[in-house]
Amino acid sequence: MKAVYDAFNRRDREGLSALMDPEVVFEEAERRGDRPRERRGRERLLDYLSSWWDAWETVHWEVYEGREEGGRVLSLCNVRGRPRGTDQDIERRMGHISRFRDGRLLHSRSYVDVDRAARDFEAGVG
Repeated sequence: MKAVYDAFNRRDREGLSALMDPEVVFEEAERRGDRPRERRGRERLLDYLSSWWDAWETVHWEVYEGREEGGRVLSLCNVRGRPRGTDQDIERRMGHISRFRDGRLLHSRSYVDVDRAARDFEAGVG
């Protein structure tokens, strides 16, 4: 999972593409506005991630806790950055429960609530 975060931090679309299964699914555990909670397929997910880069002047994900169990990976992260058009840096925590197939990201569930991410991981979600 570290390679995925590293490629994201570099804004490396091609690098991320190589790390994703063509059938990758990305879902948000909590509703975030009116947008869809799920993205299916590599190109759709890459387009979504590109929109993240467009919205942020700077953004950096750093894993502060990671666990692997039963083919699943829990990543709890500090996210730091500056939204485009502001002079205010922000920091928040987020989490992911992810699965891989043949060394490529197959499924990732994203959490704003890192405590929920940890509980769901312990309960076998993902």
